[in-house]
Amino acid sequence: EIIACLTSSKLSPSIRAANPNMEISQLVMGSAALVALGIVVAMALSRKTKAPLSAEEVALIKATWAVVETLPTETVGVILFTHIFRFAGSQVEAVAKMFMFSREPGFSLGRLNQSAGLRKHGAGVVNTVTTAVGMLTDLPGLVPVLVDLGKRHKNYGVVPLHYDVVGQALLATLEEGLPKGTYTAEVKSAFAKMWGVVATTMQSECGY
Repeated sequence: EIIACLTSSKLSPSIRAANPNMEISQLVMGSAALVALGIVVAMALSRKTKAPLSAEEVALIKATWAVVETLPTETVGVILFTHIFRFAGSQVEAVAKMFMFSREPGFSLGRLNQSAGLRKHGAGVVNTVTTAVGMLTDLPGLVPVLVDLGKRHKNYGVVPLHYDVVGQALLATLEEGLPKGTYTAEVKSAFAKMWGVVATTMQSECGY
């Protein structure tokens, strides 16, 4: 899938407990967000370098996601996947086929909100991101997991372009879904930097 996910042995017990019925493949953006936030802490602790996100940016990410939590979860998920497929451009059909829900009878890229599988998948992704944002103080040591996750991505057929697609889709989802005036330049910058850390670290040992 566009974002291959952590296996049960790697998945945080907190996330597994919060989502007992979630398929591993449903952790698409959630797992990425989890490790994204984790690397901010882990890199600072293990490499003694300046964290790629400031404390203010981390606080802004948390505050912004708290607003997202007030929106209907399925709606946010549908918006996210709408943008993923939009940014996929000419590769949209191939990208859609990476997801199980695309195999549902009657599935159509023009009617995503009518796909029960997509709505369930999207809601699972959004719920996992919510769990991840709440775990900011419990994420040291996730850099090796993030690198391993990137290697798994490659095995699932993910290429660098896919990281760009998901990153753009995340920002577009925030811009569309947040109340007017909430998606500021500072919010965009913080989330873009967060995703940049994720994408770079996940690809660091993939040999692309």
